Amino acid sequence: MAHARFAQDAETQRSDMKLSKQSRWFVLLASAPVFCVALYVALWPVPEDPPPPKYLSVAFSRYTNDAQGRSLPQFVLSNLSEFRIECSFIGAQVQVTNRSQTSTNVQWDWQPGYTNQSLQAGEVTTVTVLPPTNSVPWRFAVFATKPPTPFKRGVEKLESRLPRR
Repeated sequence: MAHARFAQDAETQRSDMKLSKQSRWFVLLASAPVFCVALYVALWPVPEDPPPPKYLSVAFSRYTNDAQGRSLPQFVLSNLSEFRIECSFIGAQVQVTNRSQTSTNVQWDWQPGYTNQSLQAGEVTTVTVLPPTNSVPWRFAVFATKPPTPFKRGVEKLESRLPRR
């Protein structure tokens, strides 16, 4: 008898847990907008970030010979911006391996003989580079910055006078 009563209680609970036909339609209609929004978010194409602006163009031009007959590469620097650009450290960088007890790091160091130049808006210049003679990997490099505004120069002057924290 206890077994029959337990089965009857389980059946009652199951029938109490069923949703009515009206409730099922309500759940279906209420979840439809959520499903549509999820589908929209999942399938809508995301625009890519625009490419960064180009201020300076660096291009290999040609090889030329110096007075001693060495073949030297020439590079063309073009200021593509509408403002002056300060080009410092124009020249060759050599690959240097730093070894420590825990790791080996490869980095690029400036070769002696680099130059500095200011390029006006739209200006183009040619730079001749003396590559290293010891057959190490090297590359042509330029460190270019936009000159600071008068306001920024004033702030930099004031920062040096402020007390340290």
